[in-house]
Amino acid sequence: MQAFLRLLRMELRRAVQSGFFPAAYLAMLVTLLLNIYLYSSTDSDVSVAYFLEYSFIGTLAMLYYVWGVLPHGLSYCTDKQSGFLRQIAVRCPAKSYCAAKCCAAFLSSALSTAMAVSTFLLLLSFSRPLDNDIYLYDNGYRTWFPGHPVFYFIIATMILALGSGLFSILALWISSYIQNPFAVLASPLLLYYTQGIVLKKLGLGDLWFLDFASMFHFMPGFSSPAANFFYTCGYLLALAVFFGILFTRRAEKERLNG
Repeated sequence: MQAFLRLLRMELRRAVQSGFFPAAYLAMLVTLLLNIYLYSSTDSDVSVAYFLEYSFIGTLAMLYYVWGVLPHGLSYCTDKQSGFLRQIAVRCPAKSYCAAKCCAAFLSSALSTAMAVSTFLLLLSFSRPLDNDIYLYDNGYRTWFPGHPVFYFIIATMILALGSGLFSILALWISSYIQNPFAVLASPLLLYYTQGIVLKKLGLGDLWFLDFASMFHFMPGFSSPAANFFYTCGYLLALAVFFGILFTRRAEKERLNG
């Protein structure tokens, strides 16, 4: 446990102090703003709540898969190419290293996304109503506590942050097979499209819960917003743990094979 905690502090420090962390934050924020730019320039009555939903179905929405990887998802590639992995291998167990790597990647990615979405909402709030415009449907997490849009923004931000953390751990797993940083960076997006093709061929296109983009839809379809929220969070965390286990097993196998 001490080895894990020591490694976790080191990995978190590396993630936050890296230039990739602010780059991910800025890239996410700029993409959010660009996704609503054309719409925001034509209608001054659109609310912040509507823009939040619209920003994740716009033309540039697929870039969020990439930005989620940036903070620390490429760090395993960096460790291998720099020789750091060989040095750390003789100092700590592989499971402790991999667990710390996954936790740091997940947390740093989730934090950068939460910061970007929060900044996006704050900037819009200065010139837009928060909620209750004519474009919004009476559903989604806004019905959990009607009239409290800030609560809805917190819920949506949490879900998006968890999804971003998932993408980062997925990239770690891919990077244990592929050492090209550009391929690793795009791996969540490529897997998303591959998954869609496979499910369509199998006639399972309606199984939304196998879709990594499900978090952007905000409502899985249960009878209450609370059930939707906890199911979605549990689903994303379970997937993150699953890919973290795959990454750990692959990294341990690499170490045994030299």
